[in-house]
Amino acid sequence: MLRYTLASPEEPKRPRKNGRTRANNQGSIFPYKNGWAGYVWVTTPEGKKTRKWAYGKTREETHEKWL
Repeated sequence: MLRYTLASPEEPKRPRKNGRTRANNQGSIFPYKNGWAGYVWVTTPEGKKTRKWAYGKTREETHEKWL
């Protein structure tokens, strides 16, 4: 049996996470250590998939390398 409890008026509600942190098709670029990192999946001539990484101090620099 499931039990549901409603928050009382005194209890603060948890904030909802409804905003995006990255744009479409850019889920592989993210903050990393002292800058930004990004990866892209590449298919080798043998048919295997491997990840290639790009790093940069700024998001724009990393995005250029990522492209």
